[in-house]
Amino acid sequence: MLNPQVHIINTRTQHSIVAQTNSDESRLSLRDAAGHELLVRTLAPHSRSFTLSLRHLPSGTYFLTLTSPGATATATQKIILR
Repeated sequence: MLNPQVHIINTRTQHSIVAQTNSDESRLSLRDAAGHELLVRTLAPHSRSFTLSLRHLPSGTYFLTLTSPGATATATQKIILR
């Protein structure tokens, strides 16, 4: 069974997301609190992780969703930038 995982790294000097999954070609999307899709990325085949900088985003609440191929598994993580 597929089990996408989302790990967040958020320090004072670096705002970034590291998304990890155990499936190939997962889809990563970032939405704001209003539901607007701000970013969509597809992880390359055999690439199990993706790092995304959040420095360009204003403070607020965001939702990161990682979806496996065929939408058989989904993981969503709430992110609050201050």
